[in-house]
Amino acid sequence: MPRICIVLLATALFARADLAPAELDAKLAEGRALAAKGEKLRAFEAFEAVIRGSDTQGPKFAARDEILKMGPIPPRPQAAEEQALVARRLLGERHRYYGDVMDRLAGKGQLRGVRLFRKRIWADNGNGAEDGQKQALRDLEMRILNEPSKEDKELHLKIKQSVKKDQWLKAADEQEKRGKKHVARELLKDAYHFGGIAGEAEREKLRLRIETIEAEILDAVSPEEQKAFDDAINHRVWGDLSTRESHHFIFIGDKGYLPRIPGDSILLLDLAYIFLTDMLDNNPDSDGQRITIFFKELWNFGGGIGGGKTIDIGSVDPKAKSISVSNGLYFHELSHCLFDTAMIYRGFIEGVANFGATMALECTGLKAEADVSWRTNLEAFRRDFLARDMKYWRIQNYGPSAGFWLHFTDRYGTPDGVRDWSRWRLFYRLWRAHPLPPDETVEKTRVFGRCLARVYGDTVWKDLERFGFPALQEDAEKTAREEGEIAEAWREARKLLDGGADDAALEALENLWVKFPDHHLAARARRAALNVLSRKGDERWMQKLRRELGIVMEWKVCGPFHSTSNTALQDVFPPEEGVDYSKEYASSWGKATWFDPKIRFDGLVTFEFPYPDGIACYGVVNVKAPAAVDGWLLIGSDDGWAAWVNGTLVEKVPDDRGYIFDHDRAPIRFEPGWNRLLVKIRNAGGTMGFAARVTDRRGRAIDGIEFANDPFEIPWIQDQKPGKAELVWKDDFNAGTAPSRYLVPCGGWKVVNKVMWGTDDKRNMQWRKFVVTPGKEKDAPAQCIWVKDKALGDHKDLAIDLKLEMTDVSRPKFEVILDGEGTLDGLSGISLTFHPNGEGCSVRLEHYDHFVYHNPQVVFPAAKTHDLKVVRFRNRMTVTLNGQPVFENISMPAIRTSHFIGIATWNRAVGLDDLAIYRLSEK
Repeated sequence: MPRICIVLLATALFARADLAPAELDAKLAEGRALAAKGEKLRAFEAFEAVIRGSDTQGPKFAARDEILKMGPIPPRPQAAEEQALVARRLLGERHRYYGDVMDRLAGKGQLRGVRLFRKRIWADNGNGAEDGQKQALRDLEMRILNEPSKEDKELHLKIKQSVKKDQWLKAADEQEKRGKKHVARELLKDAYHFGGIAGEAEREKLRLRIETIEAEILDAVSPEEQKAFDDAINHRVWGDLSTRESHHFIFIGDKGYLPRIPGDSILLLDLAYIFLTDMLDNNPDSDGQRITIFFKELWNFGGGIGGGKTIDIGSVDPKAKSISVSNGLYFHELSHCLFDTAMIYRGFIEGVANFGATMALECTGLKAEADVSWRTNLEAFRRDFLARDMKYWRIQNYGPSAGFWLHFTDRYGTPDGVRDWSRWRLFYRLWRAHPLPPDETVEKTRVFGRCLARVYGDTVWKDLERFGFPALQEDAEKTAREEGEIAEAWREARKLLDGGADDAALEALENLWVKFPDHHLAARARRAALNVLSRKGDERWMQKLRRELGIVMEWKVCGPFHSTSNTALQDVFPPEEGVDYSKEYASSWGKATWFDPKIRFDGLVTFEFPYPDGIACYGVVNVKAPAAVDGWLLIGSDDGWAAWVNGTLVEKVPDDRGYIFDHDRAPIRFEPGWNRLLVKIRNAGGTMGFAARVTDRRGRAIDGIEFANDPFEIPWIQDQKPGKAELVWKDDFNAGTAPSRYLVPCGGWKVVNKVMWGTDDKRNMQWRKFVVTPGKEKDAPAQCIWVKDKALGDHKDLAIDLKLEMTDVSRPKFEVILDGEGTLDGLSGISLTFHPNGEGCSVRLEHYDHFVYHNPQVVFPAAKTHDLKVVRFRNRMTVTLNGQPVFENISMPAIRTSHFIGIATWNRAVGLDDLAIYRLSEK
C-alpha cells in the first residue's frame, strides 16, 4: 500500500537568487569590518545573508565561524504583536495547568471544584462562548444538579410516593431545612411541572426559588476543592515568569532561570534557525514575530513539543545549574516549527525533526553530538526498518525515518569524508518547483525519487526500490515530461474547466489521456471528464470512462458496525468471516444489514447513518478475471480502510482523513474465474465513504474483467487445515532449571511447584520504541523468554499449546510473540497481547507495532488453569482460549526475517504450566 515518505511543501519556489562567489566574499568582508567596529547586530545580519545566499557549504561555514567568533549579539526588543503573543502563551499555560488540576478533581468526583476552574477560564476568555466553553460550563452544572447521591434519589422517590401533590412544596421546605438541597430541588421541580400550581405569578415565584436552590447546590464547594482552586490560581510560578529575547527567539520561563541560559548557547540556537530555514527555504519570523520557547515548570513531561511558532519544554527545574538550548532536543523541536509540511505518512513527522536536528548540530559546529545523532539514526533505519519485513509506508518515527533521509547524504553526499548538507537545500527547492504536485501518495513517491535523482544521481532509484518504495527509474522519464508538455496540457485543461468551457475542456482532457495513457494524470483527466459529463447527463460516455478507469460500481454494502473501544477497523465483524446477504447482524444501535448503496457517478460510495462516529461498514464485489493477473487496487477513503482479496488481507490503513481520488495504491492478485474483493471503511467522524478501482500494473483497466454482486461462493476462499503436526519443543517446567533453556533478555523467572513464574513487575522491555506520548509512561512487559531451539528453523506453519496458571484472573496480562527477534523489543514480531478488561480481557494482534486485529472482550473464567492455542497455517491464524474462539482463520502473513517464539508477562500473576510447539505441514 503506497504511502509517501516525504514532506509536502506547500509554498512556491523561493524567488531570491543565490549570491555569486564575489558577492559572498564581499559580504563576508563587510561583516568582518562591522564586527571590528563593534557593530555586532549589523555584522550578524551580513553573515546571515552569506549563509542564506550560498548554495555550497564553504561560505556558510566561514560565516558561521565569524558569528561564533563575534559572540552573543544584542537582541531586538519585543514588538507589540510579540508582546500579545507572549500574553496568550502565559494565559494558555495557566489554563493547561488548570486542566491538570480539574482532571484530578474530576477523578475524585469533586465537580464543584471543576466548575470553579471552568468559570475562571470562561472569564479569562472574556465570558464568550468560543470553543463551546459556555456550553461546557452549563453541561457540567447540569451534571452536578442531576447527579444526586443514591441516598438522595431514594429519599426523593419515597417522599414523592408517600406525600400528596399539594404537600410537595411543604416537603421541599422541610428537606431544604435539613440541608437536603438536591431532594428539595427535585420536589420543587415536581411541584412546578406536575403539582397543579395555578397562576403565572406563583409559577414564576417557584421558578425563581428553583434557580436559587440550584445556585446554592452549585456553590456548595468543599474546603478541599476551594483549596485546590486557590492554590492553582495563586501558584508561585505565575509570579515568577519572565521573558528574554534573542535574534530569532523569545524565551518564557522562571525569572531566575532565563538569565542563566548561556549566551553562547542561545547564539548556537539562532544559528541552527538560520541553517534550517535556509535549507528548507522557510523563514517564519519574516513577519516580525519570533518563535517562542516556554520553559514549563508545571508541565510533567521530560521532553518538548514544537510546531508553528511555539516550543514547549516540560519538567523544567528553575534551579538547574546546567542549562543549554543548543542540543538535539531544541534542534528537534525547532525542526517541527520549520518544516512547513503536510505529512503524508505520520511516521515522518518525528523523522524529519531528527534529520533536521542532526543537520543543525553539524552546521552549528557541534560535531561530536552530530556524529552520535548521525550514527544512532542510521542504525535505527537499518535495524528497525531495512532488516524487518515491513512495508515502506509504515517506516517508524524518529530514528528509522530520520536514518532514511540521512542515508542519501551518507552514501552520496560525503565527498572527502565531509557531509554536504547543501544537497538537501537543492532538493527542497526542486520539490517546491515541481509543476504538478500530485494528490495521490504513490505519485508523490515518484516525484520524490525524481528530485532525489536530480540531486544525488540515478542510483537513488535502486536505493528506493531496495527500500520497498514504489518508485522506479523508469519513472524519471515521466517526471521529466511533467516539467514540460504534460504540465502544460494539464494546466490548459484545468483553465478551461475553471472557465466553464466544458466542451473544450473535454477535448483537452481526452487529448491528454490519449497522448499519455500510462501517466497518472490520464486517470485524473478521465475523472475530471466524468465530472463534466455528469453535469451534461451523458451516461453512455460516463460508462465508457468508468470501464476504462476500472471503477467498481457493483458494490453491495453492509453496516453499520459499532465498536465500544474505538477499534472498529481492527475489530472482526461478521462480513470478514463470510458474506451472506440474507443475514442481519446485531449492532449497538440496531441492526447491520446488507443493502445497495448510494454510488456517485465516479464510483464514490457514501454511507449515511445517524451517529456515524467510530462505526465500520463493508463493501463487497465479486471480480471475474479472464486469467491469473497481478494488478492494483486504487482506493480513496474517508477515513481508514482495509481490504481482502479471497480472504487474504491486502492492507489495513488506520488514517483519519478526507476522501481523495486514488489516494492509495495496493498490489492485488486475482485468480482465473471469480474472486471476492471485500473492503472495510472505518469512520473517525463526520462524513464516510470510499471509491475503488481495479487496474493492471500499468494503471489501465484489466481486459475482460467483470464485476458483479450476486451472492455465490468463491472457490479460492477456503479454510486450509494442516495434515501433520510434528512436536519440536516441549517443556512441562518440572525442573527448577527450566529458565536456563530460554533466552531471557530482561526480568526474571522462577519455577515454583512445576510452574514458571515471572519475578518482576517493572516495565523492563522495549515497547512502542518510536512512540512518545507526553505525560504517559509506556505500558511495557516486565519479563520475557525466547525459545532458543532451532528445530523449528524458519518454518512458518506452526502451532503453540500453552497452559497458563493465574493467581489473579483480574490481571491476565501477557503476550505471545511469533516471528520475534529475540531481543528486548516486545513488539519485534507478530504479537498476541492479552489485556485485563472488566470480567475478561481484550486481545490485540499486531504486526510489529501495527495494530491489525482486535477482540474487545474474551471471558476469563475464575479458574486457576487456562489453555491457549495458537495455530498458523498458510498465513491464516486461529487462536482459542479455553476452547472459545479469540480469532478464527484470520489472514495474518508471517514475518520472513525473524524466527523466535516468545512469551512475556507484565506481573507475577501469570505463570507458565506447560508449553508445546508443533511444526505443521499438509501431509
